[in-house]
Amino acid sequence: MRILHFVHGFPPEYTGGTELYVARLAEAESARGHEVAVVSGSGRSRARAEIVFTPGGPSGVGVHRLHRIESVPEAWFRTYSPHAEGMISDLVEKLAPDVLHVHHWKRLTRNIVAIGLRHRVPSVVTLHDLFATCPKDFRLRDGRVCEEPLPNPLCPACIAPRSIAPAAHVAEELELFRAALSREIALAARVLAPSAAHATRVSSLLGLKPRLVETLPLGAIREMEKAARAGAPRGLRPLRVVFFGHMDPVKGPHLLLDAMREVEARGASRLEAHLFGRPVTDEYGALLRAKSEGLPVTFHGAYSPPDLAPFRFDVAVIPSTAAESYSFVLDEAFALGLPVVVSDIGALAERAGNAGRSFRAGDASDLASRLEEILSSPGEVEALRKAIPDRASPPMGEHAEALLDRYAAALESAVPPRPATPADFLPLLRQRVRDVEERRLDLVEAEARAEWLEKSKWSLESYAVSLRARSEESGKEREALVAEIARLKDAIARLEASHARKPSFARRIAGAIFPKA
Repeated sequence: MRILHFVHGFPPEYTGGTELYVARLAEAESARGHEVAVVSGSGRSRARAEIVFTPGGPSGVGVHRLHRIESVPEAWFRTYSPHAEGMISDLVEKLAPDVLHVHHWKRLTRNIVAIGLRHRVPSVVTLHDLFATCPKDFRLRDGRVCEEPLPNPLCPACIAPRSIAPAAHVAEELELFRAALSREIALAARVLAPSAAHATRVSSLLGLKPRLVETLPLGAIREMEKAARAGAPRGLRPLRVVFFGHMDPVKGPHLLLDAMREVEARGASRLEAHLFGRPVTDEYGALLRAKSEGLPVTFHGAYSPPDLAPFRFDVAVIPSTAAESYSFVLDEAFALGLPVVVSDIGALAERAGNAGRSFRAGDASDLASRLEEILSSPGEVEALRKAIPDRASPPMGEHAEALLDRYAAALESAVPPRPATPADFLPLLRQRVRDVEERRLDLVEAEARAEWLEKSKWSLESYAVSLRARSEESGKEREALVAEIARLKDAIARLEASHARKPSFARRIAGAIFPKA
C-alpha cells in the first residue's frame, strides 16, 4: 500500500508528541513493506513557496517539507493557502498514494482531504487535538477550555485580540474556517480520535453524530518496559512527586507548586517535588523558581525518559489545563511504575483509570486535597500502583496493523472523484473580494489623508519660510542695535576722557542713555 501522511511539523524541526508519533508510525508501516512518505509543514518560511524533499534514512521514509511564504504560516487567518493547495495537489498526483492519512492541517492548508478526492484518493483523519474546532489548538480562554462552538461572540477578542479588523469580520473569517474543517471531516473516509473523551468533545463542538468519530488509542512512541519494582515503604519519609514533560503554562507545573504551598500551609508538609523539563520561556522559568522558594523542590532541567528510571518517585503529577486528547507522558509514568494524579478534563482521567486520582483542572487547591489524601493513607500509593495496566498504549507495530485495517476500509468505500467546483470556493471568494474592497477603501482614505498631510506640509513649509525671513530680519535689527550700542558706548568713553574734570556730567549723560534697572 502507498501511504502519504500529512502533519503540521516533523523532526528535527518539531519534536512534540504528534510529530514523534507520526515519525514512529511511518517507520512501522515502512518496516511492514509499505511505501510511506510524509508531507510536513514548517515554521520556516521562504521568499518562494516550495516543497523540499529529504530522502528517508534506514526506515525508508522520505519527508516532503512544505515551506510557505508567510512569516507566520500557523496564524489563525492563514489556515487556507492557495499556493500550498496547488503544490500538495501536484505532489499527490505525482506520488499517486492509495490513501492519505491526515494528522493536521496547520502550516499546510485546510482542504487536504478535498485535494485527495480530486485525485480519487480517500483520506483517514486522526484528530490529535482540537484544531478542527478552533484555530487555537487547546481552545484555552483565560486559562479554561472553551466549550462554545465556533464562532461565538467571545471569539474575536480571544483568537484575534490585536486584530485591527472589526469583530464581525473576524467572526466571518472564523465561520469560513469552521465550514472548511467540517467539510474535511465529512469528506474523510474514516475519522479517528485517540480517546473516547476527545471523540466526544470534538463531536459535540462540531455537531457530529457520535458514531462518526471512532476511538483508536495511539501506538507507543517509546518502547518502554513496565518497571517491575514496587516503591520502597514510605514510613515517615516525604511523598515524592514528579512532574516531567513540556514545562509550559498549559501543562500546569505552576499548579503543582501552588498545591505544595497550600499543603504546607495546612500543616501536612511531608511532600517533595522533582521537576524535569526546560521552561518554554525565561519568564516562566523565573515564575516557577519564585513559586518554589522555600519548598522542597528540585529542578532537574532537560531530560530524556530513561533519565527518570534511577529515581524512586511515588507519584507522577500531570496537572494539564488543556483537554488532552491522549498524553504520552501518562504512558511514560505508567512504564516507570508510577501512579498518577491528573486533571479531570480531556483524556487524562479516562486513561488513568484506577491507577490515578483526578482533580479539577486549573484548581491548585483541589490538587492539594488529592495529595493530602494520598499522604494520609499509607497504603494508597501501593494500591494505585497495583492498578497500573501492563500496557498503557499498544506497541507501534500493533497500532500500525490496526490502522492498515482502517486504510483498507477507506479504499473499499469506493470514494468517487470529487474535483473542486466554483461553489466550493464561493464563500471564500466573497470574503476575499470584500477584503480587497475594504482595503481599497482603506487605501483611498489613506491617499486622501496623505494628500491632506502633503497640503499641511506645504502650509507648514510656507510658515517656516516666513518665520525664517522674520528671524533674519530680527537678526539684522539686532546687529544694528548692537552696533549702535557699541557706538554710543564709545562716544561716552570719549566724553568721559575729554571731561575728566567733570565726571558727573558724563555720568548724567550715561545715566540718561542707559538708565539703571
